[in-house]
Amino acid sequence: MSIQITTLSENTVSDEGIVAEWGLSILVKADDHKILFDTGLSFSAAYNAHILGIELSQVEKIILS
Repeated sequence: MSIQITTLSENTVSDEGIVAEWGLSILVKADDHKILFDTGLSFSAAYNAHILGIELSQVEKIILS
């Protein structure tokens, strides 16, 4: 089983063009499954996913904490 974790949104940034905000959004990919853990506070998770080339329409489940 292969697992990849990508932070889509948090309050710090390390790459140019990425938006930071309070809140958290993490994409977990396990084999062919995609789960979004939290969605952030506003638009940053969707915006950053676009910048990172991640297609959110393929997310199967969303977990809100």
